[in-house]
Amino acid sequence: MDPILRFLAVPLILLTATAHADVAGECAYRRLRIAGSYESCRLKSHVASLVEGTAVDGRRCDERYRSRWSSSSYAGSSCTAGFDGPQVEGLVSDSTSMLVTYLSGDAGALCEERDFRATGQTVSYGAGDDADLQVAGAQSFVDNGDGTVTDTRLGLQWEKKFGCSVYSGSECSSEEGSCGDPHDGNNFYSWSSTATAYDGTVVTVLLEQLNHRCSNDSSIACSSDADCAQAGGACGFAGHRDWRLPNVKEARSIVDLSQSPYSVAPALLTDGCDRGSTWTSTSYAEDPQQAWFLHTQAGGAVDTIGKSAFFAARAVRGGR
Repeated sequence: MDPILRFLAVPLILLTATAHADVAGECAYRRLRIAGSYESCRLKSHVASLVEGTAVDGRRCDERYRSRWSSSSYAGSSCTAGFDGPQVEGLVSDSTSMLVTYLSGDAGALCEERDFRATGQTVSYGAGDDADLQVAGAQSFVDNGDGTVTDTRLGLQWEKKFGCSVYSGSECSSEEGSCGDPHDGNNFYSWSSTATAYDGTVVTVLLEQLNHRCSNDSSIACSSDADCAQAGGACGFAGHRDWRLPNVKEARSIVDLSQSPYSVAPALLTDGCDRGSTWTSTSYAEDPQQAWFLHTQAGGAVDTIGKSAFFAARAVRGGR
């Protein structure tokens, strides 16, 4: 079977899972049933968006899934223990996007290399140059209106930053001051606090805020939507708890060389500018005490630096 079709068959298999008599089998069946129901709901939300001509809204599906996954009466606390609910949510969401893309006739998009993207240049200076040939897949970014931007070609959802200033910034070692706002474009974070391990403030401050704070009030810690009942909204930025730092190839996918002096897709520019240097999650193979960063003021070049340095960071989720 074609690898793509084999992967896309997974959600269909989930929907046809059958119960087993033994305890382990019963738990597996319950987990698959929750995931299958979630997949079906997500697909229906895509259908609704096509019929109504509106943006895809899967929030109802997300809330129902989280409630069922955490409900001992539905799934059995012993059945879901040890399984990462947000990770399962991300996998189902990603596979749904892939299935929709494939069935829309755009199967080629699933096979493209992540770093083989259009540069964004549209002004040609002669036959055969980049802008004239346009050989790579065009960039396509959509502002979701909730502080996030989606790359519809790669399935990546990016965090937007605000309040960018090229002259000042705050090194975040805690959530004090401006560091209390994870979307402040002037905040800088470390990759590591122990030279090599991925345990710096980009993890303990930024990602902690995005994944474990109420979407309507980042000062309230949460592990489920129920924890945010008083503040309203969901647990996790924009209703998601699988935000992460992009790898070096994902980071380069937002580079737009039609822009200057900041080579970033316009939808992601922060108040007209960008911090210039932002972390990726990729370590430097030759020296594990260093990690790769993206330099948007140098045409999207990448370089390495010691992990204890403080750089800006932009979170991402999803991907195909």
